[in-house]
Amino acid sequence: MINWLRADLSNKLIWWIKPGRGETPLGDLLHLLQRGRLHGEQPAYIYGKRRCIAFSETPLIQAARLLLNARQAGINFAPYGLLFDRNALYRQGARQTIHQPLDELALLHQDHYFRHVTLSPDEGVDFTWKREWRLPVDELPFSADTCTLILPDGDALQWLRTHMVSPLTDNALLLEHLL
Repeated sequence: MINWLRADLSNKLIWWIKPGRGETPLGDLLHLLQRGRLHGEQPAYIYGKRRCIAFSETPLIQAARLLLNARQAGINFAPYGLLFDRNALYRQGARQTIHQPLDELALLHQDHYFRHVTLSPDEGVDFTWKREWRLPVDELPFSADTCTLILPDGDALQWLRTHMVSPLTDNALLLEHLL
């Protein structure tokens, strides 16, 4: 891919954690890192019979700007995540979502229903900003060999290092260093 040509292209996919009820999702992230696997989900807006793990193709610098202010923007993601190689996930079955009206869902083969995202701009339903990819699996094991840990700042990294020992914390990417 010629990503030096356009700043909006990326050869990485990012899985972002959704915030819990606490001030930060560090406890949830710690549990996830100890498990070493992401679990597929099938909320009502994912059609078909497949559980999926969702990723964003948004370049990291744009994502950092967005997620460091996520609460104020009303975005249900936190600046904690895992960065994966897009081509590796593609080989495992990850695909870009397809944004279309709900009545066009049936135009897709049923094996691709998981890719549908409803787009209805006149009703204010537009999630194209997520640049979403979905991997149709029940779970995805991960390690420091397959992904990079993303954290908002050095405080989050220090907190994790006091609660666990993991190669993932050795090369963590801190969003505060990007802005």
